[in-house]
Amino acid sequence: MATVQADDILDLVKGTQRDLGKFKWTDLTTDTQEFYVLPKILQKEKIVFGTGYGVEFSVMTDHGHQARHKGLWATDLVSVPDVMIRGNVPFRHTDTNWAIEEHEITMNTGAAQIYDLSKVRKMGSMISLAVLVEDGWWGETPDDNLTPFSVKYWIPQSATAAVGQNGTNPANFSSGAANISSTTYPRWANWTGTYAAITFDDLIRSMRELYYRTDFRFPIPGTPSYGTGHNFAIYCEWSVLRAMEDLIGTQNDNLGMDLAAVDGQTVFRGTPINPVKQLEEDSNDPIYFINWNHMGIAFLQDWYLKEYPLKRVDGQHTTMRAYVDMSWNTICFDRRTQGVLRAA
Repeated sequence: MATVQADDILDLVKGTQRDLGKFKWTDLTTDTQEFYVLPKILQKEKIVFGTGYGVEFSVMTDHGHQARHKGLWATDLVSVPDVMIRGNVPFRHTDTNWAIEEHEITMNTGAAQIYDLSKVRKMGSMISLAVLVEDGWWGETPDDNLTPFSVKYWIPQSATAAVGQNGTNPANFSSGAANISSTTYPRWANWTGTYAAITFDDLIRSMRELYYRTDFRFPIPGTPSYGTGHNFAIYCEWSVLRAMEDLIGTQNDNLGMDLAAVDGQTVFRGTPINPVKQLEEDSNDPIYFINWNHMGIAFLQDWYLKEYPLKRVDGQHTTMRAYVDMSWNTICFDRRTQGVLRAA
């Protein structure tokens, strides 16, 4: 006798619904497995709010060099050097929107409703925003006046082998990041280096040095600076992370514990290493050390995910559309606390 399943019983199929899985759906909207930028926006982590047409911040480029050792009856020396400059970041403007037709609202109610269509439409628009923001952050240095600044704007890569403060002015911005030239002010440059192989003697050694070299601490108690010390997260593409995970299995006590597995996550000196889908498109296989004590997001006051509620569309009286707007940009207050290593 042939095997009979429920789909083969026509009266059952015509008279019975499948389980509808109400109010749930599967997310297949993007190839990105984890988002890092929009969650920081939603959590208001390291966010600065300002007015005007951009955000300015002060940078102390040097100390006064007035301190000295002296003998008794020494003649006083007085000098008042200029040590302060200003950096500035312009606002960029981003929006997303969603729409619904009134007939859809009526149809999508009561027992016929499997999911809330309006919530799905809004969720789709916010996912679109997350993708735009994430792709832009890990993408190339912007060459227009529309796109917010990317990680490559603040932390340019360099082909110089040894770890050093080699970060140049970002591509397309000859005046420097935040209009401060790292040519004029070398301490405004980020740290860079290269690696030839993912080994303890090569990559991990360079990671150790970069980790040490970027750890700046303000010498005077009650610091007025934006932050001090490390608050790192490390980012790279999956193939680089996978190779580092393979190294963990070969590690012994003589090599120390720079690289380790903790609760299923690979960490370097206790700092999580995060895989980034977008970095798979960078042939240099960069590894970014982002110090979130000094990296953040600046918003124009009152324009933080500003929502415009559903409003009728002109010429389509049964259609309503809603918007979410941001006026914002990424901002780095101290580039020398940031670093990147790239394949040689």
